[in-house]
Amino acid sequence: LIESPTKTLLNEEHINIVPRVREILEKIPTDEWKQEKIFESLKVILEERSIKMPVFYILFTGNKHGLPLPHMLELLTKEKTLERLDQIVK
Repeated sequence: LIESPTKTLLNEEHINIVPRVREILEKIPTDEWKQEKIFESLKVILEERSIKMPVFYILFTGNKHGLPLPHMLELLTKEKTLERLDQIVK
């Protein structure tokens, strides 16, 4: 259901936003890691960078689309979500 992203679809745009995505998501308290908060946080970056949701799908799943991303990230947990972002920039 929630696979790690592969480097195939990742490009420079994706890699460049990782620090900002991590910064915003890290601010969500663990006990508030719910799809509503996750979506609000992702929306900030969508508006800041004028990007579309498929960029986040590629970052977190390796696909351009899928099941509702905030719900998937809630299930994945905050810790695992942040780990995935760290793996991308390694």
